[in-house]
Amino acid sequence: MLPLFLLASAVSAATTTDLAYVAANFENAGLATVFPAFAPEAVLDASFGGSEVAIGKPVTQATAGTRPELTVDGGDSFNSTGKYSLLLVDTNIVGWTEGQNLHWLTNGVTLSGNGTATPDYSAATDIRSYAGPGPAEGSGAHRYVLLLYREPTEFKAPEGFAAPINDVIPFQVSEYATAAGLELVAANYFTVENGVATVSVSATQAVDSATLAPPSSSTASSAVASGSSVASGSSAASSGSQTPSKSAASASASTPAATNSGAGKAVPSVFALVAGAFLAFF
Repeated sequence: MLPLFLLASAVSAATTTDLAYVAANFENAGLATVFPAFAPEAVLDASFGGSEVAIGKPVTQATAGTRPELTVDGGDSFNSTGKYSLLLVDTNIVGWTEGQNLHWLTNGVTLSGNGTATPDYSAATDIRSYAGPGPAEGSGAHRYVLLLYREPTEFKAPEGFAAPINDVIPFQVSEYATAAGLELVAANYFTVENGVATVSVSATQAVDSATLAPPSSSTASSAVASGSSVASGSSAASSGSQTPSKSAASASASTPAATNSGAGKAVPSVFALVAGAFLAFF
């Protein structure tokens, strides 16, 4: 019979290193300027057609054409009760400063399950039903960000977002979240590119979880991989229905590599490995 302590260790839960890894990837990909106070409480995992997408991983437009399957791995202090809003926004290429495009917005989502929870949409309200990525051809790799916000008890949709929206529209996610009283608790992102970039596009370096400093008791967002930063860029490009009015702001650089920060979660603990070995004999 499997000991109870081994059963307990099998429950999936995000560690402080996992949470710091998410924050480091957002910093690395230039997303900390869009979500400056983001301190993850949980890890938001995404997959398309059963194929998991590591954070920052490039996917094809066709692959991301249907709503992803999501799971939420909560940290020790994560409270999965209450209701949530789920969004997908196109933040354009690295360095883009002109706002976002809204591809998905659903309110009143609940989370089902302990440890690893899944979104329950049965009582949710779709405002902008999921619309897959559509970056302009040649505009470079766009960062599509999945966001899980905790709604306040007395949630009220901001003006203009109470009725269904049929188009992918320009959007200011920070303004919406403030108006609705939302709290960002988990996020993920993937990239989609249409054709070959015809402009100079900033690249990011992959975050290696092994280089993360031990998490402090402050916020997970302060833990950024050593030597990982956003490379400088000179131009921005259009995103779907949004047309750029000026070039993207440059960011401080180290040597760039391909845009792909999906290095995976933290390595399992020695205790978990021992538990796995124990199970192999029974």
